[in-house]
Amino acid sequence: MKFARATVVGAGLAGLSAAVRLVEAGFAVRVHDAAPHAGGRCRSYHDPQLGTVIDNGNHLVLAGNDAVARFRETVGATTPFAGPDRADFAFVNLSDGQRWTIRMNDGRIPWWVFAKNRRVPGSRVSEYFRLARLLTGGASDTVDERIEAAGPVWAKLIAPVLLAVLNTPPAEGSARLTARVLRESMLRGAGLRCRVSPSRHWGPPLSIPPWNGWLRAIRR
Repeated sequence: MKFARATVVGAGLAGLSAAVRLVEAGFAVRVHDAAPHAGGRCRSYHDPQLGTVIDNGNHLVLAGNDAVARFRETVGATTPFAGPDRADFAFVNLSDGQRWTIRMNDGRIPWWVFAKNRRVPGSRVSEYFRLARLLTGGASDTVDERIEAAGPVWAKLIAPVLLAVLNTPPAEGSARLTARVLRESMLRGAGLRCRVSPSRHWGPPLSIPPWNGWLRAIRR
């Protein structure tokens, strides 16, 4: 009988992953969610009118996201991700229609920042190296306490990426969490760790149904 109990509020990917780790640690876990299904915004459903599966809240996963890989391995999700062979990121500014593409190279040395046709248009090499300040500082520091939240690199690369990663206004986000993202992606070989792996369909059968099956197996 398990006496250590935990309650996870939210059955999105983060909540499901937390529940898996807690169960592995010996806790009796109860997961609550306002929706009648697991997966949060990350789910798929069959549209009978279109005759196809629709992704609702499609998530893009970077190749360097080891946490997602561990979660999928634990619950037995074997359906592969589908993604491009290169770490190219296309951006568009909806206010003025400007478009640009960031093209990161493979390998640990980020020589792409020295190539004008690969880096943020109008940016300088020095702007990229200033990001190293995010790797230092206190546990409670925000991003704008470590770097200046201004300039082309901030506006056209860092801010939109951090908005997606931290799910909070980028300048007010945690510098420590941002540093962890950098260490797991760009600082470990940008081209390889930053390749986008969009899910074809999250459920079924990518990650959510396997989690349900894993949970039922654990309960037996």
